[in-house]
Amino acid sequence: MITVLAGGVGGSKFIRGLANSVSPSSLVAIVNVGDDEQFYGLHVSPDIDTVTYALAGLSDDERGWGVKGETYNALNMVKTLGDDAWFTLGDQDLGTHLYRTKRLRDGLTLSEVTAEIITSLGVQVRVLPFSDDPVRTKIRGHRYISETDSYETEAELMSFQEYFVKYNHRVKVKELIYEGADTARLSQAVVRSLEDSSKVIIAPSNPLLSIWPMLMTSNFSEILLSRRADVTAVSPIVGGSAVKGPLGDLLADLHGQASACAVAKLYSPYISTFVIDIRDKDQVEAISELGIKCVVTDILMVNREMEIQLAKEVCGLE
Repeated sequence: MITVLAGGVGGSKFIRGLANSVSPSSLVAIVNVGDDEQFYGLHVSPDIDTVTYALAGLSDDERGWGVKGETYNALNMVKTLGDDAWFTLGDQDLGTHLYRTKRLRDGLTLSEVTAEIITSLGVQVRVLPFSDDPVRTKIRGHRYISETDSYETEAELMSFQEYFVKYNHRVKVKELIYEGADTARLSQAVVRSLEDSSKVIIAPSNPLLSIWPMLMTSNFSEILLSRRADVTAVSPIVGGSAVKGPLGDLLADLHGQASACAVAKLYSPYISTFVIDIRDKDQVEAISELGIKCVVTDILMVNREMEIQLAKEVCGLE
């Protein structure tokens, strides 16, 4: 069994590549829930859905999220009725959230509802939220004001989705807060997957937004530390920049620089092997000095073939 820790578009692509490289039933995807939010009374799990849609062949690969061929009739009506409706929810996507919310209200856990959804969509990879308890990533930072071409003087606290979607991550981040992580528990399925897998892989996801909510929760980090020799991470940085999303700015704001080496430093207590892109090969020596084996290859997943190629290379690492 191989366990992958993931969130976001990079994580979903990598897991899809793995599912096309090895038996999908031998894979477990432990997925971030720090981005989860309530919209119009519905429980939305963006990272779980991004991974699920990718594995089910439903994802809109051009945008990187949502369902392909999506329509927005419901959202347009909400806007017509006068709401800002800044968070985009497509009609098919709404169906997923309606179902999830109903089943949660029926008393099921998020893990149980996720299992029902992936089964209904024909997904063979086991997809697990990292916790059934609420963990929410909050951002404290200075919001950009376009009218004055400046940042707010006072830092404000905002939800992840406000930061990421409403303000298009145009925020100078001062602090990340993983609300609820200190009391959230891991399910037995997550614990067993972490402990029993022959290999644990950290996908090329944003470490601060997708992986750190997991590491802040209960005994997740302790289990990963105990498995360090079997843990490999794939860099989300290519050529000194994030492939997608705000990681570059976050690393610069909170850790001084955006680089593969900066990510390696974050992961160094937990991993024995780090896979970086050929465009960052000048950082091999610095990463190796952290006590990590550094592997160089082309990690840019621009099509399905390259997703599979990267997955096969990472799976073949000893």
